[in-house]
Amino acid sequence: MHPTQVLILPPAPAPTAAEANSPMPWSWIALHHQSVVSQQQGEQLAPAPKLHTRCTVMVPAPALSWHLVSLPPKTLLKGAPWLKGPQPRLRNVLEGLLEDHLLEDPAQLHFALQPDAQDGHPVWIAACHKEWLSDTLAHIRAAGYTVDAVVPEIAPAATDAASKAWLCGTAQAPYWLWSDTSGVHQRPWQAHQSAPWTRGLQSPIASIQAEAAVAEQAATCLGNAPDVQSHAQRLQEQSQTDWTLAQLDFALDTNWDQRLQAQLRLWWQAPQWRPLRWSLVAVLLIQLLGLQLYAWRSEKILEQQRAAINRVLLETFPKTVVIVNAPAQMQKAVQGLQQSSGQASANDFENLLSVWGQVLQQVPQAKANYSPVALRFTSGQLEIINGRPWGPDTQTQLQQILRSMGISTEFQNAGIRLRAAKTSNASAP
Repeated sequence: MHPTQVLILPPAPAPTAAEANSPMPWSWIALHHQSVVSQQQGEQLAPAPKLHTRCTVMVPAPALSWHLVSLPPKTLLKGAPWLKGPQPRLRNVLEGLLEDHLLEDPAQLHFALQPDAQDGHPVWIAACHKEWLSDTLAHIRAAGYTVDAVVPEIAPAATDAASKAWLCGTAQAPYWLWSDTSGVHQRPWQAHQSAPWTRGLQSPIASIQAEAAVAEQAATCLGNAPDVQSHAQRLQEQSQTDWTLAQLDFALDTNWDQRLQAQLRLWWQAPQWRPLRWSLVAVLLIQLLGLQLYAWRSEKILEQQRAAINRVLLETFPKTVVIVNAPAQMQKAVQGLQQSSGQASANDFENLLSVWGQVLQQVPQAKANYSPVALRFTSGQLEIINGRPWGPDTQTQLQQILRSMGISTEFQNAGIRLRAAKTSNASAP
């Protein structure tokens, strides 16, 4: 099982030519059961470990701007449709609301709403360069990754949630990163400042953590040793956010078959389900083995029955040379004996006519109302032609009686055809 990948995008291209030509670093971490197993960084994105590796894409904090607005009534529809594809009406509303908040043309930006957005309530909107995000996601897919989610590195704190702060970066360039109810903030660390939230603090800081590379600066700033958290651990923790930037034009394909495939893939690869998987495989193998044994046993029984029938044929008619169809050959041989001995067989004219006479004695209305006008005997079949069509009740009664006597019937418009059934051993009375 390959670990889950979290890809941290490089920042959006800088506006100056000198900075734009400098290489932008990629970062990616591998998670196994939500634990960091590796971390890498490079100027180029590493190819996926295997085809269609699932990944979570994280947009860095400097690439996003955050704006708190109130949506007009009836702007949002139930079911969060902005997560499923383009919504021109919602897009126009957002551009109008954010026009005075943005320094760039709103048409060039991508917007994403907070997870629990509602009409009539303040709603956080994340904005980033649309073309940059599109090109970066295309580059990720070209490298063999399948994008499962697009999340921000850090999002504004909820109204009832306390803020968290991190001292990040390197020893040469440390910076503070924190979020509160007023948005997301990033400022360079300055040795003379005791904390980055001395001005404009909107909510209390619940915890302060520092990355290992800048733990010493954090201890100097705070006066005591802070909680140390690696860069990869911080990103892994932030990747579990409810926020998603894959909205509107960047909505991910969430068809039910793809979700089912993802769940099946997770079930098939998760170690905690290994005993159940092996149990199911064992049950299937036992079932297949049982079916094979049952088929083998049934075939043996069928072969024994065929051998017994062939043995009866050979014992009864020892002159039989080749056995092709023992029951048919035995029936033909019996008919030959009957003909050679002068004994009438079940399909002889005398036997069928005698049977019809017995039936007429049991069905008086047939004898009285359906007098035969002609008889025709061909190929072991007796055809009795009447002067009038059969009535439904009479036809049903005749068919029941003849079936009980081993005679098959075929009714015609004004007649009936009799023939002894193949399983019948009836002979002339």
